[in-house]
Amino acid sequence: MNLSFNPIFDATVKHNVPNKASILMTPAAIQERYEHFYSLLNCNEPEMWEKERLCKKDSHDLSNDIYAALSGKKTFRIFASALNNGAVQDFPDDFVLEYSMDISRKGIKPAAKLFVPKPHYALVMQFAQCQTLLAEAIQEHSAKKLAAVLNYWPQTCSHVKGLEFNRTMLEMHDDLPAYAQEAKDYLR
Repeated sequence: MNLSFNPIFDATVKHNVPNKASILMTPAAIQERYEHFYSLLNCNEPEMWEKERLCKKDSHDLSNDIYAALSGKKTFRIFASALNNGAVQDFPDDFVLEYSMDISRKGIKPAAKLFVPKPHYALVMQFAQCQTLLAEAIQEHSAKKLAAVLNYWPQTCSHVKGLEFNRTMLEMHDDLPAYAQEAKDYLR
């Protein structure tokens, strides 16, 4: 496997290699941890977040901040993918976009009335189309649609080693579902 891509691709490959901690988190362990956090959501003891082993201030686990926000302890801002639903001006509601959201006891809401500056509109539109098609590919378990999305993805579609990068990423992650593994057969 040749991983001699440019620095952007090299960094992506290095950051997408599963670490030992994520390998050790089995689905049962994740479910158990979620249920434990869920049991804490109605806890009214103010010191709980400082005392609870999984909620220590020095933790680097993002889920701690999310659970604390859902419990009402604080508001936590994230940048994540979701259906637009009017959050970003001038984009269709059914497009999947990445935008700032605030998580609180009231749920997850767009951070503010968001917009895309005109010079960036085409690139953001391409990302939005890719994310929307990616969501469809996952929902439909479609290898062909996944390959089409990877071929069209802005960072890889115009790069000379984009195809090789996409193949390498699919080969590296052998724990992907079968349809995702089959997508490399459709990459062109």
